[in-house]
Amino acid sequence: MKKTKKLGVFERLHLLNIIPKKGNILEAKIIRGLIEKIEFTSDEIEKYQIVEKQGKVNWDMTMDTTRDIVISDAEEDIIKKAFKEIDTKKEMSLGLLKVYEKFE
Repeated sequence: MKKTKKLGVFERLHLLNIIPKKGNILEAKIIRGLIEKIEFTSDEIEKYQIVEKQGKVNWDMTMDTTRDIVISDAEEDIIKKAFKEIDTKKEMSLGLLKVYEKFE
């Protein structure tokens, strides 16, 4: 089953940082598809004025940057597994918690 999630720049950046970059063949294919859905298009980068300076990403926070992203069960499982690993290591930040709550 697929679910639509409303995700803005903040949530998408956090997800891109926590999604694993490797797995078995099936997981790698799912991860690749998930990253393609979450990453930013050149139009979005220009529209939201997304820039990276000194390792920090900034964007126009006065704009509504949310976008509907369809997430499959397999993709959601990968996201939840990443959050579980973060929780187990006790590395859940308040920013990540906000993103986590969209997937619980």
